[in-house]
Amino acid sequence: MIDPRDPRFVAGAIVAILAVLTVAVWSVYDKIFVELYWREIAGPPVEKDLGFRLEYVATEIPGREHMYVITHVTPGGRFDRAGIEPGDTKPRWIGYAPRLDLFYTQLADPTQYPLKLQVVNVRHAGFWPRHVREVTIPSARATPNSALQPTSARHGLLLRHVPRVGRSG
Repeated sequence: MIDPRDPRFVAGAIVAILAVLTVAVWSVYDKIFVELYWREIAGPPVEKDLGFRLEYVATEIPGREHMYVITHVTPGGRFDRAGIEPGDTKPRWIGYAPRLDLFYTQLADPTQYPLKLQVVNVRHAGFWPRHVREVTIPSARATPNSALQPTSARHGLLLRHVPRVGRSG
C-alpha cells in the first residue's frame, strides 16, 4: 500500500512534479532558449570571424516592428567583401521568426564557402521582393576582390537597438 507520509513517496512526487514542470517550460520556451544560446554563446565568435554584428532591432516596417538585422559590418571583413551592408537581413526573416540556429550553423561550417546568401536591406521594406540580391561570402583564405566596394558605412538606417532576446513579432 502507498503511504503518502512515506518520505520515498514524497520525494518521488516532488521529482515527478519537477519533471513535468521542466518539460512544460521547455516546450513553451524552446525557441527562446535556442535563440538565447545562438545570440549570446555560439553566435558572437562566428560574427567576429566574418566581420558583422546581428541585432534584434526596431524597424519601421509595417507589421514587422522588430526583427534581426545586420547592424555593423567590419571594413575589410568577409561580409564587407561580399557586399553586405548594415541594414541587410535575410528575406525570409521579413514577416517570419528567424531560425538563428540554422543561420549560424551554416556560417560556421567552413565547407560551405564560398557561400551564397540572399539579402535585402530594410530600407526597401515596402518593396523588398524587387530588392533581394545574392551575395557570395568568400572563404577565409580568399583575398579581397577589387571589384567589390567596401559598404560598411551606415546608410542613414532608421534602426534602434532593442536589448532583449525573445520571441520575435
